[in-house]
Amino acid sequence: MTKTNKTGMNAKTGAAVVIEVVSEAAFVPSNANDIAAVVAGFSKRAKKEAHQFLQDVNSIALVTYPMIDEMVESKVPYDKGLITGAIHAAAGFTTTPEVAKDAQGQEVNARIKSFVSMRINRGVQAAMAAYVGKDQGYHLAPKQDEGSKIMEGSLLAPNNKVKKTIVDKDDEGNIIDDKALNTDTHPTLVPQKSVPKHLNILLPGSVSERPGAVKAGQGKSTDATSALDGYETLMDSVNGVNSGKPMTGFADLDRSAIRKLIKITQTAKNIHNIALTNDCDGAMQYLMKMLDNSKDEAAVA
Repeated sequence: MTKTNKTGMNAKTGAAVVIEVVSEAAFVPSNANDIAAVVAGFSKRAKKEAHQFLQDVNSIALVTYPMIDEMVESKVPYDKGLITGAIHAAAGFTTTPEVAKDAQGQEVNARIKSFVSMRINRGVQAAMAAYVGKDQGYHLAPKQDEGSKIMEGSLLAPNNKVKKTIVDKDDEGNIIDDKALNTDTHPTLVPQKSVPKHLNILLPGSVSERPGAVKAGQGKSTDATSALDGYETLMDSVNGVNSGKPMTGFADLDRSAIRKLIKITQTAKNIHNIALTNDCDGAMQYLMKMLDNSKDEAAVA
C-alpha cells in the first residue's frame, strides 16, 4: 500500500487542498527490497546529475551570448545552426561517435555525444532567446546571492511572458477569474523545456516543430505518390526487405538511384540534427515519438 499527496481544489470555495491518495499495489515481488535499493541508488545520483545538467546548459548560454553579440557587431548573419557550428568548432567537438571495439562501447560513445549535443543545443536556445528578446525583458540571470534558487545563466523573462494568465481570487480565497490577464512583469525563471517555445515566439521558425499533417481533402498528387513509391522501393532493395539480403554495394545501381541515396543520406543527417534539437538521443527516438503523436492515415486522407 502506498500513500501519496495530490493537490486538489475545494469545489465550493475554490481554495487549494491537499488530498491523500491511498493505492494498493497490484503485485508485490519477492525481491521488492532489491528493487527499492537499486532505484534508491540511481535516484540519489539523478538529483545531482540533473542539477549539473542545468548548470552545464547555463554555462553554455553564458559563453554563447557574447558570441552572438560579436557576430552581430561584425555583421555576420547568424542562426541556430551557425552558432552551434561555431561552438562545435571552438570546442573541437563533433557529433560523430568515437569508434568502439564492441556494440556496448558504441552505444556508450553515441550517448556521450548526444548528452553533450543536448547541453549545447539548450544553451544556444537560451542565449538566442535572451539576445533576441532583450527589448522585451528577456535576459540571462546574473550571479545570484547565496541561497537563491535561480542559477547563474538561467533564462529569465517577465512573469507575464511565462504565465499569460493567473487565477484571480478575493481576500477570502474565492475565485473571481480563473483566467485573469497576468500583468506581473518581475523577472521569472523560464524552465529549460519551455525555452524552445519562447524562442520560436521571439524568432519564428528557429526551432523545428512537428510537421503539419496533410489536411483533409488535400490528398497527394499522382506524381508525388509515384516519386515516393520510387524512394520506398529503392530503400526496400537496399535493406533487403523482399530478398532478405541487404545490399553490400551499389555498383549495379544507376545514377538516378545513387542520387536518391544521396538525398536519403542528407535527409537522415537533417533528421538526426532535428532530433537533437528536440531533446532526443537520435533520429529513431524522435521519429518514434512523432509517430506516437501523429494521426492515423485514415484520419487525414
